[in-house]
Amino acid sequence: MNEGVSREFLSQDRCRKSLSPTFESHAMVLIGKMREALNRLPQPPAFIQDYLQSTGLAGMFPRAAAYIANPQTLYDMGQQGSMDEHFQHMASLHLVSSMCRQLNSDVNNLANHKYIAHQVALLYQSVNPLGSRGPLAPHEKAIKQNFNNIKQALTVPPDSVDPPRLPPDQAEWMNSLTGSLLTTVSGFPPELRRPMQPILSFLQNHQ
Repeated sequence: MNEGVSREFLSQDRCRKSLSPTFESHAMVLIGKMREALNRLPQPPAFIQDYLQSTGLAGMFPRAAAYIANPQTLYDMGQQGSMDEHFQHMASLHLVSSMCRQLNSDVNNLANHKYIAHQVALLYQSVNPLGSRGPLAPHEKAIKQNFNNIKQALTVPPDSVDPPRLPPDQAEWMNSLTGSLLTTVSGFPPELRRPMQPILSFLQNHQ
């Protein structure tokens, strides 16, 4: 056996060993329940993988589909499916919403705005992964353009007895920004729905 083939078999062996007996036992139970559920359909598919392919579920859950097709074969544990993007996207939207609510609350309720600039920087970082083009692009641009003004407004002399606090115009800008971001994110415009489309299509077609 040559060295390349030896490495391939060693890689497969490591992959198999990474799956615990507990995982494989639970997987077999779940696969059995899937077969039972599919057998109740008017026209049951011959194989689970046929159903996964025809409904698009195989693309949404490629690791599960590969395991179901052949539990004994090597499959790519790092393979990404559309549901990976869906969950990452939903987490990003949730982070933007949470940051906006926190900033809005702090600006209007705290006497000390010492950490507001840091929070605005975090908000920018949470908006950035959602794309510099599309419905959040104006907000991203606005944060970038006004960030230095916020930092300057919150800079106080070391011997000052008064805590840093946003002036009224900057507080109003912050309220407008966070309100607009929340409205946009919660409205789910088409560009923000794109990563959700596979699961939305599946749910619409299998109600």
